This record gives sequence, structure tokens and C-alpha cells, in this order.
Amino acid sequence: MNDQYTADGLKIDVDYELEEYWLKDYKNDRDVRVLVNWNKASAPAKALRFSWPNSRGVEQELIIDREELQTIMFLLCPSEQEDQYLRTKTTQLKKQRHQFRMKASRRFEKGEEIVMNKMITI
Repeated sequence: MNDQYTADGLKIDVDYELEEYWLKDYKNDRDVRVLVNWNKASAPAKALRFSWPNSRGVEQELIIDREELQTIMFLLCPSEQEDQYLRTKTTQLKKQRHQFRMKASRRFEKGEEIVMNKMITI
């Protein structure tokens, strides 16, 4: 088993068995089947497969990967919950003043522009 957590930090168990869930398409009054782990390429929980019959009874299918689903969930969440969907670490950057000294190899004229480039990592 693989330890996984929901966006709000609850631990859930995810195995590699086929999981099936049914949703309702309220506009067309149809049931939509959602599958997870339907083959080795999609396990463990790498994608969701939605399938439903169209108006002629022909099976339709939509597959989205986990990152796409997480993006959709982030777009739907209230602003105060956005930080629960982001697994990032922030670092406070500090401004530091640096003094550069240079020695001229020739005489500079008044108004002449002098450019110094220096990479600084803080």
C-alpha cells in the first residue's frame, strides 16, 4: 500500500485495485462511470477514466490525469483553502547591499557609462 493524503491532510489508503465510482450527468440525465487503476499504466491512481453512453447509446470516454484533476480542484476551491492544495515551501528573501570595487585600466571621460555585471545568490 501507498500512503496518500487528501488536500486537507487526511490519510487515505490507495491500493492498485480497480476502483469504480458513479457520477450523475444532470443535464443529460445519464450515469457517468469513473474508473481508477483500470490497467497497469494508469496505476497507482495516475488518471481517471470517465465513460458514459451518448444519446445513440455509443460509449463515450474521457481520460484525465491526476495533475489535471488537481488543477480543476484548485480552481474550484475557495480562496481561503488554496494553500491546502499547494505543496510548496516559501522562503523569505533578504535584500543585501553589496559594494563593488573596481580599478580602472584607463582614464574615464565625464558622463561615460560604466557597466558592471555580477551574479549574486542570497
